[in-house]
Amino acid sequence: MRSVHDAGGACDGADVLGWSFGGQVALALAAAHPASVRRLVLACTTPSFVARPGFDSAMDEAMLRRFGDELRVAYRLTLQRFLTLQVQGSAAAHATLAALRTRLFARGEPSPGALAATLALLVGTDLRAAVPLVGVPALVLAGPRDTLVPLAASEWLAAHLPDARLQLIDGAAHAPFLSHPDAFAAAVERFLS
Repeated sequence: MRSVHDAGGACDGADVLGWSFGGQVALALAAAHPASVRRLVLACTTPSFVARPGFDSAMDEAMLRRFGDELRVAYRLTLQRFLTLQVQGSAAAHATLAALRTRLFARGEPSPGALAATLALLVGTDLRAAVPLVGVPALVLAGPRDTLVPLAASEWLAAHLPDARLQLIDGAAHAPFLSHPDAFAAAVERFLS
């Protein structure tokens, strides 16, 4: 099998797309293993889901911890409310929410331990120091109506990545690939082509 280098390309890395927390994983990968990533698409991604000194474009840590408490008490209801937050304000909120709710538990019940561990990662992760280390071209996609990753967080990310541009998906909230799939796909295709 020939690598991109063998074929005359500039890089062996992959094009990586990450959404929300997956965008944080993609950022960390690009910073720690630069040869692994050729281009980066970050959809509704923030370097930190909680507000910290010098970064207030995120939710209050106490609010996220309350969410964790609610998960432990009534996770089904809490996850359904979380879905509402993902589409809240989107031009296609009702249809997108209905589709998400029908699929929420389609593959079984989540592990309470996995939910708690993921929440702890969200609270503890701050990738601001890693952002300048990402030396690949990046597209930061944002929904201006996103209540989980405010537009200011996407603007910060695009401004602090060395080679990035910000693109808004008009009318979208936190899940633009569901609420605005054509606009989302077109933006990604333009960037990667």
